[in-house]
Amino acid sequence: MADRLAALAAPLAMFYIGMMIMGLQRGHIRQTVPHMWVPIGVKLILLPMATIFMIHFFTIDTVLIQAVLIQSMMPTITLASILFAKYSADEQMGALTTVFSTILGLITIPFMVYVMSLFIN
Repeated sequence: MADRLAALAAPLAMFYIGMMIMGLQRGHIRQTVPHMWVPIGVKLILLPMATIFMIHFFTIDTVLIQAVLIQSMMPTITLASILFAKYSADEQMGALTTVFSTILGLITIPFMVYVMSLFIN
């Protein structure tokens, strides 16, 4: 029973993000977008680069290294908006960050995989 409820968390979070995005006004989006580049840049570029750097200190199987690196390249979690709402933060910025990081992930993930292939043999 608990596994079924846990499986509902991500789809419900996506519905919640969709409802929040529909209610956003263009003015709020224009105000929020400049502030999103820091969390998106950290999540999609800085953390994978730090992971690539740190992985050199360990002797781990290549498949495990690749799995860890690709996991570190994934966009912001969909539950971020729920967490923002729960802790009285800007939940609309959380939803926009999730959407924009997913879209930008389509570009950054292949780029970071290429960078990873340069450093990992």
